[in-house]
Amino acid sequence: MTFHALAVGKPSPEQATQILHAIRRGGAEPRLVSDEQFVQALRDPSTPPPKCVVVDAQSARAAHVIAAVRSEAQLFTVPVIALVRSMSEHAYVDAHGEGADDVVVATDAAGITRRVVN
Repeated sequence: MTFHALAVGKPSPEQATQILHAIRRGGAEPRLVSDEQFVQALRDPSTPPPKCVVVDAQSARAAHVIAAVRSEAQLFTVPVIALVRSMSEHAYVDAHGEGADDVVVATDAAGITRRVVN
């Protein structure tokens, strides 16, 4: 079953390709948007609401993006997957503290795929 996943951030072209491919392997059709485009993308009537949101946790606006998901009643249960540079305790605690449901290292394509599937 294919569903919509919203990937938020400004990864390098190489990272974007890897992240989008990992999401597709998980059965989702990803849409990459910048932090600034995020709220507009959420309200775009031409696409279904996302079934998951993948956020670059290192983005300056990561907390804003997660808060936007949590503030929309119809998106409150949408899982938010935070991508971090390394799985340090600090990165893990910060991402969960901002409201992410799960945390995975951005370069771990298999980990991203597993989170999207679940």
